[in-house]
Amino acid sequence: MPADWTNETYADAASFLVSGGGDGGGGGAEAETAEVESADVPRALRAISEALSGCDGAEALARMPAAEAEEWIRARTENGTGRKYEAFLRAHSHRCLREVGERTS
Repeated sequence: MPADWTNETYADAASFLVSGGGDGGGGGAEAETAEVESADVPRALRAISEALSGCDGAEALARMPAAEAEEWIRARTENGTGRKYEAFLRAHSHRCLREVGERTS
């Protein structure tokens, strides 16, 4: 992986893949990437991050213990933050747990 890529670069690349890579033909790369579930992770995290930045008290989030921070995020109604977080967990938490287990085994 290129050393000069930022998190935003990776997110943009994942978005490109999810969209079918500009194939335009309706098959090939588009059909394959439509099933790449983890390619949506950067976009979803960006949406949660943007929603969190609009919440009152968000600056204190980084200083909270993990359990308190999660409870705080789930309780946010501003910008659909809690709903976006819940949707992310429904879509991706099983992958996160499995992939962490694979890396630590």
